[in-house]
Amino acid sequence: MQYQTFSGIDLKEALGAVRAAYGPDALIGPTRHVHVAGNNGNAELRVEVQAAPSVGRSAWPFASSLIPQESKTNPRGSGQYSARSKRSSSSQPNTSSTEITSKGSSTISRMEEQIRELRTMVEAVQAQLPSKQRALGILQEIGIEGTVASQLGSRMGKAKSDEEILERICQRVSRALPEPENILASKERELVACVGPTGVGKTTTLAKLAAQGRLEYGRSVAVVCLDHFRVGASDQWQRYGKLMGVPVFTPKSPGDLEEILVNSPVDLLLVDTPSVGSSHDASMRSFAELSHKAKRRTHVMLLLPAWLRGNDAYGLVQHYEHLSPTSLCVTKMDETEGIGGVIQASIGAHLPINYLSRGPKVPEHLESASKSQLLQLALIPRNRSVH
Repeated sequence: MQYQTFSGIDLKEALGAVRAAYGPDALIGPTRHVHVAGNNGNAELRVEVQAAPSVGRSAWPFASSLIPQESKTNPRGSGQYSARSKRSSSSQPNTSSTEITSKGSSTISRMEEQIRELRTMVEAVQAQLPSKQRALGILQEIGIEGTVASQLGSRMGKAKSDEEILERICQRVSRALPEPENILASKERELVACVGPTGVGKTTTLAKLAAQGRLEYGRSVAVVCLDHFRVGASDQWQRYGKLMGVPVFTPKSPGDLEEILVNSPVDLLLVDTPSVGSSHDASMRSFAELSHKAKRRTHVMLLLPAWLRGNDAYGLVQHYEHLSPTSLCVTKMDETEGIGGVIQASIGAHLPINYLSRGPKVPEHLESASKSQLLQLALIPRNRSVH
C-alpha cells in the first residue's frame, strides 16, 4: 500500500486535505512538523501527514453483496463527493420511500441467507469434532457440567449427527435420574420439611403442598413453623391456616416440638424451616434430633431455583448435606427456561426431583414431576438453540 503526503498550516488543515482525497475512512500514517520556504522567502512551519486509501468494506465478510454498486466503483469510499456529483444529485428527484424500503428488505434477506450459510458451515465444522466433544458441547448448552457431564458424554462412539448424540444423552439421563415420588398420594403418614436458601420459596411451596393435600387428596394436614428469623412468618402461616382449614403450630422449645411430632394425629405434617439452614440453628438442631420420634416417613425436601447452573446447584446440595435431604423441588420455573442445573444436582447427589413450582399461585403452581417431563424441560435450551 502506497502512502501519500498531505500538508497544511496545522493538523486540522492537513487532515482536511486527506479527507478530501481519500474520504473519512482513510488510513493515517506518520505525522510530523517541517519547515518549508514561504512566498516571501521566509521558512514556514507546516504539518505533514502521510495517508493512504482505506482498504474499503470489500475486505469485510459478505461485503460484496452488501455494498451498493456505486460504492464499489469509487476506490476512495463514499465519503468523497465532487462538486459535479453534488449538482447532479440535487437535480435528480428524491428516491421514493417504497424504493428505499424495497432495497432495505432485499439487503436484510441477503444477510439472513448469509447467516444461514454461516451456520451451516459452523455445523459442518462441529460435525468433524469427536463425538465426546460434541456431546459435552450439547450438555453445556443444557446447563449440565462438571463430573456429571463427563459421565453422560463419555463413550459416545462414532455418532453420525448431533441428533443421534442427543438421543443417547437422553437415554443416559433417563437411566441416571432417580424416580420421582408424589408424596401427597402416599397412603402412609408423612413428615415433610422444606429447606433451602433465602427467597427460594419454602413457605409458598409448603402452602401449595398443604392445600393440595387437603383439597385434592383429602388428607388431614398440619403445619409446624420453625422460622423464627423472618419477620411475620408465623402470622403469615396463621392466615394460610385459616384459609385452608389447617392447624398451624409454632413451638417455642424442643419440648413443644417433640410433643407436636409425637402426638399429632394428621396424615401429613409439614415443617417450615428458617432460611439459614445451618446446623448451628437451635430449631434445626432440635428438628434433626427429634424428627425420628414422629414415627412417620420423613422427607427433607431441598428447594433449588430452576436458573442455577449445574455446579452451583450441586454445590447447594452439598451445603445442605448436614440436613440429610431426601429429595429436590425445582422452584422459580417462571423465571427461566430449562432445568439442566437441577438435573445435574439430582444425578450427582442421587436425589429425586419430586415437585416443580412454576409460580406464586396457591395451590395451582405446583405439580408432581415425572421423568419424561424432566427430560423435556432439560432439553428446552438445546431445542431453542437449533431454531
